[in-house]
Amino acid sequence: SQTGMVFDLSKGFSEETDENIVYINEDQMVDWSIAVANGFPKPREDAPFFGLAKSDKVLTYGYMTGDTISSTGLLMIDPDLSGIHEISTQEAARGRGQGTAIILRMLQDLKARGIKNVSLQASDAGRDYVYTPLGFETVSTIPTWVPAQ
Repeated sequence: SQTGMVFDLSKGFSEETDENIVYINEDQMVDWSIAVANGFPKPREDAPFFGLAKSDKVLTYGYMTGDTISSTGLLMIDPDLSGIHEISTQEAARGRGQGTAIILRMLQDLKARGIKNVSLQASDAGRDYVYTPLGFETVSTIPTWVPAQ
């Protein structure tokens, strides 16, 4: 199952930035999509990501380790319902704070745009090790449905 969580940007958060975080452009989208698929793991879905990346309401983030995207994030920006998606870290890079750094950059970007709240769906690991320590609050449980075999 996943947990629905929200963050109230008026609560405050770290304004520290990490220079390894970049905004992903179209030329980097294939590498970004590969990083997302490897981090979860899940099948690659290039077409939807390319479509989203062209929207002026979406920011796509990468944490660069050298020339490699080791962590990812996607932020859908809307004054009423902004959302964090595709937070993913390559297995070899986990536990180093890269996902947290991306989330903090997203919160900074939302605050700069005057956005008040953001939501996400968290895995158990993300909820316990990233989102709850940052101040996200649980608002729902989202059950996982698995079809009968």
